[in-house]
Amino acid sequence: VDIIRTQVKTSFTRTVSGVDLIVGAPSGQLNLLLSSVFNIGTPTKGIEYKSIAALQSNKQVSWLIPLSLGDTHRGFRVVGTTNSFFDHFKYGDMQSLEMAAGSAFTQPLSTVVGADIAKSLGYKVGDKIIISHGLGSVSFNNHDDHPFTISGI
Repeated sequence: VDIIRTQVKTSFTRTVSGVDLIVGAPSGQLNLLLSSVFNIGTPTKGIEYKSIAALQSNKQVSWLIPLSLGDTHRGFRVVGTTNSFFDHFKYGDMQSLEMAAGSAFTQPLSTVVGADIAKSLGYKVGDKIIISHGLGSVSFNNHDDHPFTISGI
């Protein structure tokens, strides 16, 4: 049990290292942490863009990564964000994300797809995908009128 506890603590510390503050709509603190950092559970309600702009203009904030959660593509969760995610997000031992192909967002309605998902669904840079509202694997509310173009994998 002590070994498992130590491994969990080490993994948690690595995951949240470099994160000083998580800002979100009122919800339980644990739910906000789990949904925004670990992509576990139900995402919290979003905050208004003016709140993000106020944080960005605050001189005490050196960088931020806005996240919008709650949509899916063919059963896979979608994370809405900006190129700041690729500039600042680190995982494991403070490793940066790397593209196997293409680049980060190049225009509005660009998307980056994880390599495992791209392989399993047969996607390549330049393909278009449709995002669906909600977290289920089947959705009846597709955003057909706003297809995203894969800019990176």
